[in-house]
Amino acid sequence: MNVKYEQRISAVFLLGVMLAAISASCAMNPAKAGFDIKSVRSYRDIPGITEADIAGIEKLKSEKDFFVYGSDMTMEAFILPDGDKAGFTAMFCDLLSELFDIPFSLGFYSWDEMMPAIDNHSIDFTGELTPTPERSQSYIMSHPITERTLAIFFNNERMAIESERDLYGLTIGFYEGTITRQYVSNFYPGLLSKTVEFSNADEAAELLKTGRMDAFIAEAVEILYYGQYPFITSIDALPLVYTPVSMTTANPELRPVISAVNKYLESGGVRYLYELYHAGRNEFIKHKLALSFTDEEKAYIENLVARGTKAPVALEPDNYPICFFDEENNRFSGIVPDILAEVSLLTGIEFEAITGKDTTFSEALEMLKSGEAALISQLLHTAQWEGDYIWTAEPFYVSHIAFLSRIDYPYLELFQIAQSNVGLVDGTAYVDMYREWFPNDGSFRVYGTTDKALDALERGEIDLFMTSEYIILYQTNFREKVGFKVNVTMNTMPSESFFGFTKHEEILRDIIDKVLKNINAEKMTRSWMNRT
Repeated sequence: MNVKYEQRISAVFLLGVMLAAISASCAMNPAKAGFDIKSVRSYRDIPGITEADIAGIEKLKSEKDFFVYGSDMTMEAFILPDGDKAGFTAMFCDLLSELFDIPFSLGFYSWDEMMPAIDNHSIDFTGELTPTPERSQSYIMSHPITERTLAIFFNNERMAIESERDLYGLTIGFYEGTITRQYVSNFYPGLLSKTVEFSNADEAAELLKTGRMDAFIAEAVEILYYGQYPFITSIDALPLVYTPVSMTTANPELRPVISAVNKYLESGGVRYLYELYHAGRNEFIKHKLALSFTDEEKAYIENLVARGTKAPVALEPDNYPICFFDEENNRFSGIVPDILAEVSLLTGIEFEAITGKDTTFSEALEMLKSGEAALISQLLHTAQWEGDYIWTAEPFYVSHIAFLSRIDYPYLELFQIAQSNVGLVDGTAYVDMYREWFPNDGSFRVYGTTDKALDALERGEIDLFMTSEYIILYQTNFREKVGFKVNVTMNTMPSESFFGFTKHEEILRDIIDKVLKNINAEKMTRSWMNRT
């Protein structure tokens, strides 16, 4: 999955329109504000349901054995290897089946099949249409049940597209009968000078392959189907455009069902659908990961899970916000614990910290080197450690090497650093780096932990502390000490945060690599970097 796309898919359910509906509804009926929608087990218990709604629904149930809910094959609706239907749409159909006590049967249709079937009532409902005033004249549509982002799809054998700016002057395609072009034009006027339409995904792929279309714009959930075409790449773009979709029917006799769904959403159901959406997203990622794992990786996971064995990890207690020990809650917190929690959720692998709140980095690194720990929360990828450890393919966070000082210490040029008293943390890659960069300075001081180095900086025992730029957040946001600054930033020297593994954990490394490609690690990083 495209990483940028995954960064957005975790947030596609922004709920702007729906939350507005909630606010309006609660304003009209304050009692709804504290109502627990999960207590509703039948449509009859939905707040605001009318006798007319009930009578209409009961009449439908007496005439039908099930309802057909049509969907495209997307990240919201897909089929597992055992044949079960999965994803948000399948979960939504299960919810509807429970509420109305009649099956809502999920069926898969291409776009050119969907609309005629909706119009001739052979499909009862779908969740593929964006509500508009024009469509409300022909269809009965609920409040939005989700909102979707858009993606740009292009032929990677012909060109590279990095943002919406690259679309100017190109021939851009859209599904016929959709309002996506209108939405894009409203937010990006002038972007679409030449457009074409296609009726289904296979036709879109053919137009891209032959060059009759340079790119097309569609809802990002469509990436599932286009994954079968190696020459098609998608990127997350057009950040201003979100397309809400509604539960829709063309059959006026089904209006009571839509009315009940609207009342369910207004009573708090929209928030439950938000939970379902995230559960469906995770289900898709699990499915995609399972397909990507090798037999060896599957066996590794199954063996750990079957034996109830947890992978031992060396977590750092003083590397906020990457990883730190939260004494108030008596646990490790930060970016790395959040990522490992996602790994556990998606693979079933559980982790156990074998370090404590007083463990030094040197001690943690020795645990890794001896094989006592399978991985360490952060390990810079340096030449001197090649052969001793292995790393994930990509860093989960990138900062810069920096020198911290007190705020009253003058800003220095690089050549002046060696003339100051410099502190470093023992066992880290920074010690070797400093020796290499400033070979004539043998007076630097080494401390066992980040805390001890920062304490020395506070006391004036050292003038500069060589570390990662983000450690200023540890000093200000976690230790709650003011009066410090980043004095020198090595802008050409990135401090890349990798997971480090003992040499014999190639399989675990490869599994975590695949998970990192499918989760929103950047969102987790922002969550910690942007808090105080």
